[in-house]
Amino acid sequence: MAITKVTRTLLSTGIVDNSNATAITIDSSENVGIGTGSPSGGAVGGKVLHLVNSGGTASLRVDRSDSTTAGTISLLDANSTHGLYGTGSKPMAFSTNSTEKMRIDSSGNVGIGTSSPSAVLETFGGTSFVGAKFKGYSSGKTALVGGDLNTVWFGDDDGSIGTVNNFNIRGAANTAKIVTNSETRVTVDGSGNLMVGKQTASSNNAGFEVSQTGNCAITRSSGQPLLLNRQTDHGDILLFRKDGAEIGKVVTSTTGSGSIVVGNDSSGIMFRGDLTGTAFIPANPATGAQVDNTLDIGHSVIRFQDIFASNGTIQTSDRNEKQDIAELSDAETRVAVVAKGLLRKYRWKSAVEEKGDEARIHFGIIAQDLQDAFTAEGLDASDYAMWCSNTWTDDDGVEQTRLGVRYSQLLAFIIAAI
Repeated sequence: MAITKVTRTLLSTGIVDNSNATAITIDSSENVGIGTGSPSGGAVGGKVLHLVNSGGTASLRVDRSDSTTAGTISLLDANSTHGLYGTGSKPMAFSTNSTEKMRIDSSGNVGIGTSSPSAVLETFGGTSFVGAKFKGYSSGKTALVGGDLNTVWFGDDDGSIGTVNNFNIRGAANTAKIVTNSETRVTVDGSGNLMVGKQTASSNNAGFEVSQTGNCAITRSSGQPLLLNRQTDHGDILLFRKDGAEIGKVVTSTTGSGSIVVGNDSSGIMFRGDLTGTAFIPANPATGAQVDNTLDIGHSVIRFQDIFASNGTIQTSDRNEKQDIAELSDAETRVAVVAKGLLRKYRWKSAVEEKGDEARIHFGIIAQDLQDAFTAEGLDASDYAMWCSNTWTDDDGVEQTRLGVRYSQLLAFIIAAI
């Protein structure tokens, strides 16, 4: 203590360098100045070490006296390796107003507002502002929310949205928003619905919407809501799957001047406009190619009720595609004569159930009667395409059979016997 007191007295007038200029000064408040004769800066009390280099910028270096560098703090100029440097296992902490505000731990994680960062950068602002805000400069606009040019803002604040070129992810009112040019472009609401071009989830509101359950709605006013554009080659343009397995698709095809095929497996319909008149024709969705003589319209179990057309159907009748051409046998002629007398009028049971007495009368033949006529002549009705029988199992597991008649062939059969 005696040496310290003597030394302080000796330095009270300052220490001069070789040019007789004051190099170190200790003032009456025991503030130390190096490079300045007027040390200052003790705004919060206590002693101050005030350093000024030739450029007017302070530099400070504090080292341990032993051979290790643990615990070293270095403040160096721009030509040095580090501006602020610390070693050892202890964290580097920064405080203001007697409270720690930022920390760099021994792993290099930076925490702002937290003393235990778990990531490379972790920020926590307490209850007033959670996250981080990166602001650009805009004259006269310094508020936390609103008006900042080129702002990137991650936070939780209930203020108004900024006005120019903002990218804003926020938690106000349980929503997150992305804002550009003063307009909200993307919204994630409190239910997890992701919306583009709208802020309220509803399939009737224009915009794009995806719910957290996987439902998607695309709505547009006075324009197509969806455009699918495949480039370079033809092939699948839209796939439908159930539990990961494909159940259908829409395919672009090179057929004609370009067509699309809609279907499942090998059963599909191609829409073409380059034929003689427009047409939809059988096609294979797996290959996008048109196919011939493979598909039926309807099914014995699932039937169309009526076919409305301006003209009748056309059946191929080219000799070059037929064989075993022969006249009717005597037995077949007798069946044809009998069939002529089997024509009856009737009403459908389903029509009577639906319409009652308003159900209309139809005219035709009973398939069982036609079958019996063949049997009476020792012939098998199933050998003739005019007579049909289809069997299936219904939803209750009960086997069902339905008989049918091809009238175009039946009438030709009867006419042959006249």
